[in-house]
Amino acid sequence: MQPVTSLALLKEQIEKSGAESYIVLNEDGDPVEYSGIFQHDDKQQAAFFVLQHSASALRDKEKLKRTTVRFPGCTFVASFVSCSEGTFGVVVQLPEAPPGDGS
Repeated sequence: MQPVTSLALLKEQIEKSGAESYIVLNEDGDPVEYSGIFQHDDKQQAAFFVLQHSASALRDKEKLKRTTVRFPGCTFVASFVSCSEGTFGVVVQLPEAPPGDGS
């Protein structure tokens, strides 16, 4: 994966990964891009909550940090990404693994 240098490239990489549900929040916690389940306010608030409680994991000058949150039937990956336009919080819902695939 190439380094993220802009918000547009970040969105492109998320969409190329096949993620149907994702949200990108700016440093103030405001949504700047979202799709899928994150079109709903309660899901946006949940994403903000996960990122808020993961924020301390991002060290000074660190460019990327990932946290995985699993619930029965779904997995979310929360990331902090720094690029030329600032630092963004990203939450992506991973697709469910098909039954019997061993994951």
